[in-house]
Amino acid sequence: MMHASFVTQPHSLDYATVLMLIVIGSRIDSLERIESSNQSIVSIFALFLGSRRNEKNDKLHLQLQTIDRSTMGILWTAAACLAGLLVIALVTLLLVPIILAQITVWRYAFQRQSQKQQQTRKSWNEFRSALHVGTVWHTRHLPVQHAFRYPLFLFCLDLQEVQDGLFANTLWPLSTIVSFRESDHLKNGEGLQQQQGTGKDTAPAKAKDNDNDNTLQARICRLVAAKTRDKFQPTPATHRIILVTHLCYYGYCFNPVSFYYLQERQTETRAVAAPPRTVAVVAEVSNTPWLEMHCYVLHPDSVDMLAVVAKTQAKDDSSSMNYVFRKTFHVSPFMEMNYNYDWTFSPLETTVPVTTTTPAAAAAVPLRITTAMKTVPKTDADSSRLQFSATMNVHRRGLHPMTQIAWQIISYPAYCLILQIWIHYQAAWIFAKGVTYQPHPNEMADTTASRIIGTIMTPVFLLQDWLQQSKQPPVKERDTKKQV
Repeated sequence: MMHASFVTQPHSLDYATVLMLIVIGSRIDSLERIESSNQSIVSIFALFLGSRRNEKNDKLHLQLQTIDRSTMGILWTAAACLAGLLVIALVTLLLVPIILAQITVWRYAFQRQSQKQQQTRKSWNEFRSALHVGTVWHTRHLPVQHAFRYPLFLFCLDLQEVQDGLFANTLWPLSTIVSFRESDHLKNGEGLQQQQGTGKDTAPAKAKDNDNDNTLQARICRLVAAKTRDKFQPTPATHRIILVTHLCYYGYCFNPVSFYYLQERQTETRAVAAPPRTVAVVAEVSNTPWLEMHCYVLHPDSVDMLAVVAKTQAKDDSSSMNYVFRKTFHVSPFMEMNYNYDWTFSPLETTVPVTTTTPAAAAAVPLRITTAMKTVPKTDADSSRLQFSATMNVHRRGLHPMTQIAWQIISYPAYCLILQIWIHYQAAWIFAKGVTYQPHPNEMADTTASRIIGTIMTPVFLLQDWLQQSKQPPVKERDTKKQV
């Protein structure tokens, strides 16, 4: 029985097992097909999504390329416009002085050839007013060494020739870009007649023949008379006034210092053996950025003077004048007030012989001004130390509009603006070398420019103070254990 059952049961089990295996296999096959179909669907969906993403990426890439191209187009257009404007500006700065100078030469030549004015019209080298070209040196000796030099051109103007129409007539139309404005000088009202006194500089002198004359030369004469307490009373009739200054170039004028030479009038001849004698000098000083102006009257009887010394030059036996006076006007924000000025002026030649026709001959007449600033000794045992010195050395070039004035304007357009940039550039170097900033003694003198500069420089001042404090040696701690 056991054997029979053993024999017969396996057959039944095998059929059941086979049937079960067939069912399970079919299920597995269907599951695999479903899984493979699902994978294919997923892959197709992923491919679809990828294609959609690629389409979006391509569109985005095309948009970015379009934006980049448009931006580059705008940038290239702006650069081309800027380059075009720069070329136009350079061509304008080059051609405008030449055209105006040539018109001025033709116009003056036509006026000279007229019969009525043939005897009175001068050649360009016969004017007392002239362009001067040279170099200026600045040297700071204390507390740090700092020196520089730069090219310089300025004008020596006979104020009588200016009043007679030097710029309004003779140099027109060049005078539209190179002009002289009386409003740029004596801004505090010095020497004005019938003025309510605002200070000792503006007190008018006693009544003279120029009472109702408020021209620049008459005001200078009254200023000199007031500063010398009427001991010296020049007038435009007795003294010629030569102003050494920068003009207004393209509408902008800035003068760190201008000098008025008061010279005794001589017989009006074209050949003079010696330079006219200079009897006084007025120094008109400006400061930056406070935009103030102050006048020192340099004359033996002036209230500004400490000492006046005449020095003889061995070469031509002409005498230069040396003036020593106290500093009473704040100029540089890196210098204190406790100093004496020591200035020396060489003779100023304002006439050229009639045989002088070339610029080289006219350039042989030099003008040299040397300035020094020395510390004031605190006691009799102390000696003054040289703090600062500067030298201006220029040569006469005549007044020809084309060969002289136009050439300088082309070489240094807007020279006064360039001068301002040079001043601030050197001030930055001085500050970087550790020189202490000196604020204006009068807090009411602040201007918009000075406040802006002060605001910008405040972090720099704090950094400088921190660096100076960090360089100081540490203070030794006190012994707290010391017995009382």
